[in-house]
Amino acid sequence: MQNIQSLRQTVQYHGYLHAGLIGALVDTACRFAASTVSGSILTSQFSARCIAPAEGQSFIVRGRIVKSGRRQVLANSGASL
Repeated sequence: MQNIQSLRQTVQYHGYLHAGLIGALVDTACRFAASTVSGSILTSQFSARCIAPAEGQSFIVRGRIVKSGRRQVLANSGASL
């Protein structure tokens, strides 16, 4: 789980948290989750869907393992206020 305090420098011109930063946090949370079952890992595929603008003072990102195989680990992550 990661927690980020929304800083003025991380918002885009409409005042929402920048989607690039959200993507980086989601990717990192998935990597941390995957490393608990596989050690050192690299991201082989990544996609993100923004359902609503990220507006708030604090965001929590949690990663979880969906499936662990011999060569790849599938992880899922979500961000919330």
